[in-house]
Amino acid sequence: MYRHLIWIVFVFFALDSVGTTANDRDEIKKIIPSDSAMSPADFEKIATSKIARSPSATKDRSLTWALLNLKPKKTDQAKNQFLFLQSNPPDPAKLAAEIARPIRVGKKRLYPQPITFIHADRITGFGCMVESEKATGWVSFKVPDLYQGKVNFKAKKNLGKWQITEFMVPAYAIHLIQSEKGLWKEKK
Repeated sequence: MYRHLIWIVFVFFALDSVGTTANDRDEIKKIIPSDSAMSPADFEKIATSKIARSPSATKDRSLTWALLNLKPKKTDQAKNQFLFLQSNPPDPAKLAAEIARPIRVGKKRLYPQPITFIHADRITGFGCMVESEKATGWVSFKVPDLYQGKVNFKAKKNLGKWQITEFMVPAYAIHLIQSEKGLWKEKK
């Protein structure tokens, strides 16, 4: 009788941990668009600035900021990690319409979604290994006729909620870490 009880308890805990890991993966996948995003104010600065590549242009170096400012490379490794599919550089109006997805209300532009290269409906692949309160993984994304990419990430659970703590695009030497204040910065 005790064997059966031990077996039932073991199966219950095994199923519970598998469910938690699957739920954790789903939560992590859902936060990638917002955690990779840039603020509307920073987007406006870049869109209207002649010095967008300047370190003083914005304080937050989000993944979207990094991808907007990268200089595309021709190596196979770089093409597998991020590639503009149209031209180099792509049509700015098409790119802005995709990453910002603004809606107009009268004369105002509102940004109801995150301003990001990785909108949830553009995710084409996702892999994640969760170990307790930490996770590592990758996400691939594609916008037909515009761009595609694959980014590595690290995440951790903070007060019961997952947050991405690092984004990496090695072929472009992009390694971003999130500060305690929630701003992204380049890892030196």
